[in-house]
Amino acid sequence: MTSLRAAVIGASGIGKHHAKWLYYEGCEVVAFVGTSVGSVAKTAKLLQELFGFEGRGYTSVEEMLATAQPEVLSVASPPEHHYEHVLACAQAGVHVMCEKPLVWYSDRKPREMMALAEEMVEMVDDRALVGAINTQYVAGLEPYFELSRRLGIEREAPRSMFMQLDSRGARGPVDFEAIWRDLGSHPISVMMAFCGYGQIDRRSLRVTCRRKEFDANFVYVPEAGPPCECHLRSCNVPEGPLVRRMGINGHLMDYEGRNDDKGVYRAFCTMEGQELWWDDFMQLSFRSFVAAVKGEDCPLASMRDGLANLGFHLQTLGAAKREE
Repeated sequence: MTSLRAAVIGASGIGKHHAKWLYYEGCEVVAFVGTSVGSVAKTAKLLQELFGFEGRGYTSVEEMLATAQPEVLSVASPPEHHYEHVLACAQAGVHVMCEKPLVWYSDRKPREMMALAEEMVEMVDDRALVGAINTQYVAGLEPYFELSRRLGIEREAPRSMFMQLDSRGARGPVDFEAIWRDLGSHPISVMMAFCGYGQIDRRSLRVTCRRKEFDANFVYVPEAGPPCECHLRSCNVPEGPLVRRMGINGHLMDYEGRNDDKGVYRAFCTMEGQELWWDDFMQLSFRSFVAAVKGEDCPLASMRDGLANLGFHLQTLGAAKREE
C-alpha cells in the first residue's frame, strides 16, 4: 500500500507533534498551513529538523487542499477555527483528526457550540470519512489494565473513577475556565472510555474551582453498568512535579512522558510498585487514526465521541463555582 498523503493545519505548536507522528506512522507529510509567510518559513524549518519534512507550507487552507490533495489531515488550529477547518476537509473528501475540544467559542452559548459540533460530525459521517478527535489519554487504558493484570486486580465495572491531569502552562492558561477548556476533554474522554456512553446525574454535579484548579465531582450513569462516582481534576502547575493519574475503584496509575533508555519518548506508567513502559499516547492516537483510514482499526476516539465529550465539558464548566 502506498503512503497516505498527510497535511496539518496549524503545525507550529502541538501540530508539529501531529506532523511527526503522522510521518512516523508511515504517512508522507506533504503540506501544512500557517498564518503568515514568516510563520510558514519558521515552521517548515522546524519540521525539517524534526523529521526531515520535504513538503510545502501554505497560508491558505483552500489552496493547500486543492494543490497538495492530502488524504488525511490533522486540524491543530485554535478551537475557534476547528469548525471551518473540519468542514473544509470534509468537503474536500479528506479524513480528519481534530485537536480537542471539538469546538470552543468564548462568546457563544453551549447550545450553539453543540449545534456546530454536531454539524461537523454529520458532515464527516455523511461523506463516509474517518473522523477522530485527539484525546490521546484514552490510550492509557491498555497499560492501566496490563498493570492491573500483573497485580492480580480483577477487572470490575467502574463504581468510582478518578483522573487528575496537571499542565505546566507557565505562559498558558491560569484561570480555571481556561484550564478546563484546555485540559477538560482528556479526563472526560478517559471517563467515557472506562464507563461507556451515559449521562451525568445533574443532581450530583458539584464543581469547585480556584484560580489554577478545576475540581468536578458527580455521579455518571452509563447506558450499561452501575453508576460511577467520578472525580475529575485539572490544575495549572507552573513549577514543581506534575500529577498525571487515572484509575477506577481505588486502583490508580501514575504516568509521565519521558525518554526511555534508548532515547525514545514514551509513557512511563506505575501502579502500586509495578512499572511499565508504553508507547507515547499521542503516537497511539495517530496510529489508530491512520489504521482506521486504511480500514484496519477504528480511531482511539471518534469525532462522535468528541461531540459527547464536548457536551460533558460544557456541562461541568457551567456548574463551576469559584472558591477563594
